[in-house]
Order: sequence, then C-alpha cells, then structure tokens
Amino acid sequence: MIGKDEARGTWFVQIKIKDPVTGKWHAAKKRGFATKREAKLFEAKMMEDKNLPTHKATFREVSEQYFISKECSPDTIQKHRS
Repeated sequence: MIGKDEARGTWFVQIKIKDPVTGKWHAAKKRGFATKREAKLFEAKMMEDKNLPTHKATFREVSEQYFISKECSPDTIQKHRS
C-alpha cells in the first residue's frame, strides 16, 4: 500500500510480510519518499523480494550457521554436536 503522510509531506510504503518460521504476518513500513514514483519503485522491489521461494532450514543447517557466525573452535562444535 502506498500513501501520503500529510503532516510531513512525504510518501510511505506499507507491505505485509509472512514470517517463514512462525507463520505470522507482520507489517513493514518505510517512510520518507519525496515522490509517489519513488514509493512505487520501492514497493515493486519489496514485492519481488517477498515472493522468493522460502527455504525451510533443518536444525543442523541452522546450528552450523550459528557455529560459523560465532567462530567457535572445532572442539566446541564437536562438544555441542554430541
């Protein structure tokens, strides 16, 4: 949805996004566009990104990404795996 914030004189975009993990819907809002055209372009880009196929990660994949992001030692990773 595109709308105009009369108090500020700018345009905003509001879209609903479904959380793939919980399945709940959330509203995302971006404000401050100078023109309606900018807001429409942003909305089109967001809708395109929103419709990407979702990947259902397994617990193992999530845990491996966690260990990589925390830069755990191999001993720590092995201890957690067992």
